[in-house]
Amino acid sequence: MRRYSPWLYLILGFIFVLFPVASSTLICRVVGMLALFLGGYRLYQDYQLHQMDADLISSAGLFLFGLICLVAPTAILSIIPIVLGSIITIDGVGKLVRSWKIREVTYMPFIFALLLTILGVLLLLDPFGAVINLFTLLGIILIFDGIVELLVWTKYI
Repeated sequence: MRRYSPWLYLILGFIFVLFPVASSTLICRVVGMLALFLGGYRLYQDYQLHQMDADLISSAGLFLFGLICLVAPTAILSIIPIVLGSIITIDGVGKLVRSWKIREVTYMPFIFALLLTILGVLLLLDPFGAVINLFTLLGIILIFDGIVELLVWTKYI
């Protein structure tokens, strides 16, 4: 999968940049349908087995999450920048460390990893303002991430 992930990042990045609103709503609704289906299925299983335990609570929570994703995707989308900003910042710092080890060869992976880290921090600093342009920014970040992966993993490792 490692060989295909940079290309997947680049393709998804370009889709998110070209169609940010449609991408965000579609992804939220697809995740909602999956959560609704899985939560409903697990609730049905719990009902059939007459189980009243923690599984029932997690199944109901998953079902409710799916319902919220379908009914009010903007509520879910407002939380995403905080989660993604954290993940992207941590990933960018990891890439900074890895790319620093090959700095004698080239600084390009380090520069892209630094940009990735800065973009992740920007998401964390203004998460609610970034909701409007989240998927455009996410697309740019995925494009940079794909470039870093291609540079680090295909050329130098």
